[in-house]
Amino acid sequence: MNELRSSNKMEHNQLLLVEEILSASKRKSERGRRYNKEWVMLCMFFHIRSLSGYAYLRNNNILPLPCTRTIRKYLSIINTSCGFDPKFFEIFKMNLSTKPEMQKPGLLLLDEMSVRESISVNSKTVTYSGLIDFGPKDEDLTSLPKPTSLNDKATHALVFMFQPLAGNYTQPIAVIAQWPVKGVTLAQLIIKATILLEKSGAYVHGFIADGAQTNRKVWNEYGLRGKLNNCQNYVEHFVDPERKFFAFSDTPHLLKNIRNRFYNKKELEVSVT
Repeated sequence: MNELRSSNKMEHNQLLLVEEILSASKRKSERGRRYNKEWVMLCMFFHIRSLSGYAYLRNNNILPLPCTRTIRKYLSIINTSCGFDPKFFEIFKMNLSTKPEMQKPGLLLLDEMSVRESISVNSKTVTYSGLIDFGPKDEDLTSLPKPTSLNDKATHALVFMFQPLAGNYTQPIAVIAQWPVKGVTLAQLIIKATILLEKSGAYVHGFIADGAQTNRKVWNEYGLRGKLNNCQNYVEHFVDPERKFFAFSDTPHLLKNIRNRFYNKKELEVSVT
């Protein structure tokens, strides 16, 4: 194994697999096995992606995978609260460190969806679920709304995701349970998400959002505008003043707006002002 590590001819994840296979071959019983933390993380991702594939490889002893009960125990201890989880960004930093440099630049995606209003009691934390929740107290974001009564039910879920420009995956990084927020609050959340991603090793070159009213207010907060003869689609980057932070409108929504305009008005007007 030392020769394989020093040769640099195998990827890190491949070395983990070889180590787990060798470790499994030395044990007489499958009970009481101890797995590498990184291997457990890979197994969790695989289990989430394909339950049937995971079961096939394990039941036929093709790979030394932990049993489903073990995976569920690990998943149950993951913090699923709203907001930005520092432990997640530590893990994401480890994941990015194994990727080539060309897969680290990307964009921040955000989208909002309606959710059903309901309140339940979380027996693990003895707290209410279903109220507006922007995550744990943040010294950088002291003006975020907080629930003051059971009437402050969340009506929307705001999801933040990271999309690498040269990768084939999309990584959710946070979810916010909220009612429609002000543009200035959303602008602050975008800055926070960008800074956390940059500290994790990613290079965030901008954000993408649809044309909802709150998202348009974010453009105003940043001083952005999309006028034909007076376009400003970037600001100084929040982390590196030598870089630019761009704003993009979601292309499918733009095409949908054009389609609706043609359908309703039978013509498309272009304003040059």
